[in-house]
Amino acid sequence: MSVATDSDCSWTSSASAPWIAITSGTGGSGNGSVAFSVAANSGGLARSGSVTVGFTTVSVTQVRDPATCRYSIDPAGASLPSGGGGGSITVSTASDCRW
Repeated sequence: MSVATDSDCSWTSSASAPWIAITSGTGGSGNGSVAFSVAANSGGLARSGSVTVGFTTVSVTQVRDPATCRYSIDPAGASLPSGGGGGSITVSTASDCRW
């Protein structure tokens, strides 16, 4: 991310969570840039943190590992006549899990 400020203004950057790392641009004076990386999220929930540069904070949100999503269907089966027909099922999962 770019930092734009007066040349005589100093700034530092920091991350609010241990899974966010500042990889370059931990501080400076005047214009500059800050780079950060985010560790893999192997947990079962999305997570949120932030990066702060000077007095400005940027939100960082990371989705959960899709492998942790669990699904259920209802009904578990259907019986249809030989002439064909329709049916429906209900899929249940967490709101951040795609299907």
